[in-house]
Amino acid sequence: MDDRRQSGYTLIELLLTIALVGIFSRLATPSFRTIIEQAQLRSSAETLVADMRQARMNAIQSGINQSMSFSTARWCYADNCTDFSTVSLSRFAFGGGNTIVFYAQRGFARNGKLNLTGSAGSQVSIIVSLLGRVRICSANSSVYTSC
Repeated sequence: MDDRRQSGYTLIELLLTIALVGIFSRLATPSFRTIIEQAQLRSSAETLVADMRQARMNAIQSGINQSMSFSTARWCYADNCTDFSTVSLSRFAFGGGNTIVFYAQRGFARNGKLNLTGSAGSQVSIIVSLLGRVRICSANSSVYTSC
């Protein structure tokens, strides 16, 4: 009889390991999807805020009023069409219209609010004050201040 031990894995051990990896990756997939959707919502809100702040600075520097028009039909504002497929522009109101104006005099603005909604249901609001200050808030996010 040969007493040498053989090293290696049996077929049952290998199949069990593959099954466990499959189960754990299946459990982790929904949380990754949520993380990606929240990152896209955050990215779209921060891109929009950066563009609004740039429009305000352009108004002050050039001495010419700057405006941005919004539409829920397409995810577009001004001449910028951004592809955030999981984010929708759900509601906006700037002085009763769909256009925000940053005035050349001191960067004042038509105040208003804009809501962005992610496909997972998360929502952030972009608020513009009469003084032209643009900020992001959210009722259900730990990233931004509460609205």
